[in-house]
Amino acid sequence: LAEEVETARRTYGITRQAVILAVGRLSREKGHADLLQALSILSRVPGIPEFRAVIVGGGPERANLTALALRLGIQDRIVMAGFQKDVRPFYRMATMLTLPSHSEGSPYVLLEAMMAALPVAATAVGGVPEHIEDGITGLLVPQRDPAAMAETLQKLLTNPPLCKQLGAAGFLYAAKHHTFEAYIESLITFYQSCEADFS
Repeated sequence: LAEEVETARRTYGITRQAVILAVGRLSREKGHADLLQALSILSRVPGIPEFRAVIVGGGPERANLTALALRLGIQDRIVMAGFQKDVRPFYRMATMLTLPSHSEGSPYVLLEAMMAALPVAATAVGGVPEHIEDGITGLLVPQRDPAAMAETLQKLLTNPPLCKQLGAAGFLYAAKHHTFEAYIESLITFYQSCEADFS
């Protein structure tokens, strides 16, 4: 996997910059336009660490997002990586994951990021708060609020100990509750409760 990470870094021209990762279909409800607005705000913060935002995914909004990045003057900070069969190298090279969605079910991308020990900044929509305890296993942000997202990403970019703390807590959460073994245990408990109901 280390070789794939190096290949991805070379392909997208990422050296030592922090990597803000977003993974998901490029459709309006995923909130990527809000994310670009947030990144525009973030890029103007004095003394902000150098960063690149890597957006993994394909979809109907790609052209609009590319045009928006150009209008905002942040095209050099954005990598549109398109659809990827194997997202693991991107998780490995990322500094954090951001999920700017307007609506979500129970997003698997959160658990993937947690299993990679990445700190997460996500909008508090749908099933997201079921997985993220704000300030403990990640950071929650109001939806459709680019300024709040920018502030949260700035907090992560400028506070490596916080990133490490959130990443470790997120990993423990995902490892405890969302492994295959945990899934089997929940099924057994469910079937036992069904048996008790009918006995």
